[in-house]
Amino acid sequence: MNIRKLKYISVIVACMAFQSSFAQTPQKVVSFVKESHDVEWYKQQVEAWKKVLDKDKHNEVAWENYYRATRYEVFNDTNMKDYNSANARLEKIMQDMKKAIPNSYTYNVLMYYHNGNDLRKSAYITKAIAMRPDEVGFFPDYVSFAILSRNDTLLTSTCKKWYESGEYSAGLLNYDYNEMAGMEKDGIIFAYGDNSIYPKLLLQCGKNLFKDKKLICLPFLYEQNYRERVLEELGVPPFPGTDKELNAKYPANNQLSLEIAKHIIKYTHRPVYFSAMGRGELDSFKDSLYSEGLLMRYSAKPYDNLAVTKRNYEQVFLLDYLKEGFTPDSYKDMVGHINLNYVTGFRSLLEFYRVTGDLNNYTKLKTQLHAIIDNYSFDNSDSKNEYLKCLEPTEK
Repeated sequence: MNIRKLKYISVIVACMAFQSSFAQTPQKVVSFVKESHDVEWYKQQVEAWKKVLDKDKHNEVAWENYYRATRYEVFNDTNMKDYNSANARLEKIMQDMKKAIPNSYTYNVLMYYHNGNDLRKSAYITKAIAMRPDEVGFFPDYVSFAILSRNDTLLTSTCKKWYESGEYSAGLLNYDYNEMAGMEKDGIIFAYGDNSIYPKLLLQCGKNLFKDKKLICLPFLYEQNYRERVLEELGVPPFPGTDKELNAKYPANNQLSLEIAKHIIKYTHRPVYFSAMGRGELDSFKDSLYSEGLLMRYSAKPYDNLAVTKRNYEQVFLLDYLKEGFTPDSYKDMVGHINLNYVTGFRSLLEFYRVTGDLNNYTKLKTQLHAIIDNYSFDNSDSKNEYLKCLEPTEK
């Protein structure tokens, strides 16, 4: 055999072995909200952390990462269509964890997390918090529990510690600052998703800002205890129906939450806003929603929302962070994605500047929006082009 060819083959085999070894190296698995990977990566981490547990079944770090890797694998695998079989894998892990580390922090905090913020499992999270009140990695779960149980003391103290830790995304805090700064006094904001709820709470509790604003976690309105407290605090009549009746009438939790939002809008006299949500989520409100840059404001009657958007851009929003950031942000991908809302939110304002001949503001805004698009890593060119079209004139 040719010696040179043999050397090449040896190098290739060595590289493949190295890559395989690296792929099997256990790595910390964090929330997909913060850092996401493809299904194959999670599968590799499941195998890697399982090997660690095979050697030491009492390793709490390994149990946490093994559970998270499995969870993100099964619920992100497009081939895993059977929810019950997917969840059965997680149930098995929790059963094995109970046998190995029943009184540990990791088992208790994951038991609550595994059961989807079910307050009937609150004894687990309560025990976990008592064991490690300053565990930053699980602050999202502490905060969710505090919101649902309406434990304002726990909510305030945890959000304050979270903010002061410096662990949360500066980019998301900046974005949510602008959302809330653009609201009228005493405004109500319906938010959906971790990255829309947590930063607002950190600004309110950690930075002591926007205390007049009422944040409502839309997906939590299905839970009776949270729902009743929110309605009471707003001075809104109770939403009619028992839990059993409501579950039968609105089988999907988001459907019930949106109906309760309509109920609040009907009876409140406070300004109402919605943060950005998934496509189609707010279709039932679409004829009464007006963009003011980032947030959508509910109004039964048309008004000059472009004037408000213009005010927000020129006088209210703090936008320097879009030019340059000086703090490493572990939420970088999520920040880049959510910043795309500036592109769609300011599209009409950009056109206004063009049509009215305001060249200075037109050039400034277009440059900012183009930079946002360029700084985001799109999955494909078609998606990027859709946003670039927002910068093109709507009238020739």
